Amino acid sequence: MNNRKQILKNMKKERKLRNSYVEDNENIITRFVGTIFGVLIVLVISYLLIGIFVTKTIKFGKDKEEVTVATTDKSTILIGNTFNQKEEEYLVVIYDMNNKTDKTIETWLTYYSGKHTDTTIYKVDSKNKMNSKYIVDSDSNKEAKEVSELRVIDPTIIRIKNGSISEYIEGESSVKEMLKN
Repeated sequence: MNNRKQILKNMKKERKLRNSYVEDNENIITRFVGTIFGVLIVLVISYLLIGIFVTKTIKFGKDKEEVTVATTDKSTILIGNTFNQKEEEYLVVIYDMNNKTDKTIETWLTYYSGKHTDTTIYKVDSKNKMNSKYIVDSDSNKEAKEVSELRVIDPTIIRIKNGSISEYIEGESSVKEMLKN
Protein backbone atom coordinates (compact mmCIF):
# COMPACT_ATOMS: atom_id res chain seq x y z
CA MET A 1 0.00 0.00 0.00
CA ASN A 2 2.85 2.24 0.77
CA ASN A 3 4.11 1.59 -2.66
CA ARG A 4 0.80 2.56 -4.13
CA LYS A 5 0.76 5.86 -2.22
CA GLN A 6 4.23 6.57 -3.47
CA ILE A 7 3.16 5.93 -7.07
CA LEU A 8 0.16 8.22 -6.71
CA LYS A 9 2.36 10.96 -5.23
CA ASN A 10 4.79 10.60 -8.11
CA MET A 11 1.94 10.82 -10.63
CA LYS A 12 0.65 14.00 -8.99
CA LYS A 13 4.13 15.53 -9.14
CA GLU A 14 4.45 14.62 -12.82
CA ARG A 15 1.05 16.15 -13.54
CA LYS A 16 2.08 19.37 -11.77
CA LEU A 17 5.34 19.46 -13.73
CA ARG A 18 3.46 18.96 -17.02
CA ASN A 19 0.98 21.69 -16.15
CA SER A 20 3.71 24.11 -15.19
CA TYR A 21 5.56 23.28 -18.44
CA VAL A 22 2.42 24.05 -20.47
CA GLU A 23 1.91 27.26 -18.50
CA ASP A 24 5.54 28.24 -19.12
CA ASN A 25 5.13 27.67 -22.88
CA GLU A 26 1.95 29.74 -22.97
CA ASN A 27 3.69 32.42 -20.92
CA ILE A 28 6.67 32.48 -23.33
CA ILE A 29 4.39 32.82 -26.38
CA THR A 30 2.41 35.60 -24.71
CA ARG A 31 5.59 37.47 -23.80
CA PHE A 32 6.98 37.01 -27.35
CA VAL A 33 3.81 38.37 -29.01
CA GLY A 34 3.71 41.23 -26.51
CA THR A 35 7.36 42.10 -27.22
CA ILE A 36 6.79 42.10 -31.00
CA PHE A 37 3.70 44.26 -30.56
CA GLY A 38 5.61 46.67 -28.30
CA VAL A 39 8.49 46.97 -30.81
CA LEU A 40 6.01 47.68 -33.62
CA ILE A 41 4.32 50.41 -31.58
CA VAL A 42 7.69 52.02 -30.82
CA LEU A 43 8.64 51.91 -34.54
CA VAL A 44 5.33 53.45 -35.65
CA ILE A 45 5.56 56.22 -33.08
CA SER A 46 9.19 56.89 -34.07
CA TYR A 47 8.21 57.03 -37.75
CA LEU A 48 5.41 59.49 -37.04
CA LEU A 49 7.56 61.73 -34.85
CA ILE A 50 10.41 61.82 -37.37
CA GLY A 51 7.95 62.43 -40.23
CA ILE A 52 6.19 65.26 -38.42
CA PHE A 53 9.08 67.07 -36.72
CA VAL A 54 12.30 66.17 -38.54
CA THR A 55 11.59 65.57 -42.25
CA LYS A 56 8.19 67.34 -42.23
CA THR A 57 6.82 64.84 -44.79
CA ILE A 58 3.74 64.16 -42.69
CA LYS A 59 1.40 67.13 -42.45
CA PHE A 60 -2.02 67.53 -40.94
CA GLY A 61 -4.67 69.84 -42.33
CA LYS A 62 -5.18 71.10 -45.84
CA ASP A 63 -2.23 71.78 -48.08
CA LYS A 64 -2.29 74.72 -50.39
CA GLU A 65 -3.19 73.53 -53.85
CA GLU A 66 -0.53 73.84 -56.47
CA VAL A 67 -1.54 75.90 -59.45
CA THR A 68 -0.72 74.29 -62.77
CA VAL A 69 -0.71 76.31 -65.93
CA ALA A 70 -2.19 74.59 -68.93
CA THR A 71 -0.33 75.18 -72.14
CA THR A 72 -1.83 74.63 -75.54
CA ASP A 73 0.01 73.58 -78.65
CA LYS A 74 -1.12 76.14 -81.20
CA SER A 75 0.40 74.14 -84.04
CA THR A 76 -1.96 71.19 -83.48
CA ILE A 77 -5.42 71.57 -85.00
CA LEU A 78 -8.41 69.44 -85.83
CA ILE A 79 -8.80 68.46 -89.47
CA GLY A 80 -12.06 70.43 -89.54
CA ASN A 81 -9.98 73.62 -89.24
CA THR A 82 -7.83 72.85 -92.30
CA PHE A 83 -9.22 75.63 -94.49
CA ASN A 84 -9.76 78.39 -91.91
CA GLN A 85 -6.35 79.36 -90.50
CA LYS A 86 -5.32 83.02 -90.45
CA GLU A 87 -2.22 82.72 -92.69
CA GLU A 88 -2.53 82.99 -96.47
CA GLU A 89 -0.28 79.98 -97.01
CA TYR A 90 0.49 77.11 -94.64
CA LEU A 91 1.02 73.36 -94.44
CA VAL A 92 -1.29 70.89 -92.75
CA VAL A 93 0.47 67.61 -91.89
CA ILE A 94 -1.88 64.75 -91.05
CA TYR A 95 -0.27 61.74 -89.34
CA ASP A 96 -0.41 59.54 -86.23
CA MET A 97 1.19 61.87 -83.67
CA ASN A 98 1.21 59.22 -80.93
CA ASN A 99 3.01 56.48 -82.85
CA LYS A 100 5.63 55.38 -80.31
CA THR A 101 7.39 52.96 -82.68
CA ASP A 102 7.84 55.18 -85.74
CA LYS A 103 8.85 58.80 -85.16
CA THR A 104 10.31 59.37 -88.65
CA ILE A 105 7.60 61.77 -89.84
CA GLU A 106 7.97 63.77 -86.62
CA THR A 107 11.75 63.85 -87.16
CA TRP A 108 11.48 64.96 -90.79
CA LEU A 109 8.85 67.52 -89.81
CA THR A 110 11.28 69.02 -87.28
CA TYR A 111 14.00 69.04 -89.96
CA TYR A 112 11.67 70.74 -92.48
CA SER A 113 10.47 73.38 -90.03
CA GLY A 114 14.10 74.17 -89.16
CA LYS A 115 14.92 74.79 -92.84
CA HIS A 116 11.69 76.62 -93.68
CA THR A 117 11.17 78.87 -90.67
CA ASP A 118 8.88 81.18 -92.67
CA THR A 119 6.36 78.38 -93.33
CA THR A 120 3.60 77.82 -90.78
CA ILE A 121 2.98 74.13 -90.17
CA TYR A 122 -0.16 72.79 -88.55
CA LYS A 123 -0.25 69.20 -87.31
CA VAL A 124 -3.34 67.00 -87.25
CA ASP A 125 -3.45 63.77 -85.24
CA SER A 126 -5.00 61.16 -87.52
CA LYS A 127 -5.87 58.94 -84.53
CA ASN A 128 -7.91 61.63 -82.77
CA LYS A 129 -11.56 60.52 -82.76
CA MET A 130 -12.68 64.02 -83.80
CA ASN A 131 -10.69 63.57 -87.04
CA SER A 132 -11.74 59.98 -87.77
CA LYS A 133 -14.57 60.78 -90.21
CA TYR A 134 -12.05 62.46 -92.56
CA ILE A 135 -9.44 59.65 -92.52
CA VAL A 136 -9.89 56.94 -95.18
CA ASP A 137 -7.88 53.93 -96.31
CA SER A 138 -8.31 54.68 -100.02
CA ASP A 139 -10.16 57.04 -102.38
CA SER A 140 -8.91 60.29 -100.90
CA ASN A 141 -10.26 63.58 -102.26
CA LYS A 142 -7.35 65.74 -103.44
CA GLU A 143 -9.67 68.37 -104.94
CA ALA A 144 -11.72 69.19 -101.82
CA LYS A 145 -12.99 72.78 -101.74
CA GLU A 146 -14.39 72.65 -98.20
CA VAL A 147 -14.03 70.53 -95.08
CA SER A 148 -17.12 68.40 -95.71
CA GLU A 149 -15.53 67.11 -98.95
CA LEU A 150 -12.17 66.36 -97.33
CA ARG A 151 -11.03 62.70 -97.31
CA VAL A 152 -7.36 61.98 -96.53
CA ILE A 153 -5.06 58.99 -96.17
CA ASP A 154 -2.68 58.78 -93.20
CA PRO A 155 -0.07 60.39 -93.61
CA THR A 156 -0.83 63.39 -95.83
CA ILE A 157 0.55 66.90 -96.33
CA ILE A 158 -1.79 69.56 -97.66
CA ARG A 159 -0.50 72.99 -98.68
CA ILE A 160 -3.26 75.58 -98.32
CA LYS A 161 -2.97 78.81 -100.27
CA ASN A 162 -5.66 81.48 -99.95
CA GLY A 163 -8.14 79.03 -98.41
CA SER A 164 -7.85 76.23 -100.99
CA ILE A 165 -5.62 73.22 -101.64
CA SER A 166 -2.57 74.12 -103.75
CA GLU A 167 -0.55 70.94 -103.11
CA TYR A 168 -1.60 67.52 -101.86
CA ILE A 169 0.93 64.81 -100.96
CA GLU A 170 -0.12 61.46 -99.50
CA GLY A 171 1.60 58.24 -98.53
CA GLU A 172 4.47 57.76 -96.14
CA SER A 173 7.31 57.73 -98.67
CA SER A 174 6.01 60.80 -100.56
CA VAL A 175 5.48 62.72 -97.31
CA LYS A 176 9.01 61.91 -96.09
CA GLU A 177 10.49 62.89 -99.46
CA MET A 178 8.68 66.25 -99.41
CA LEU A 179 9.86 66.97 -95.85
CA LYS A 180 13.49 66.19 -96.79
CA ASN A 181 13.55 69.12 -99.26
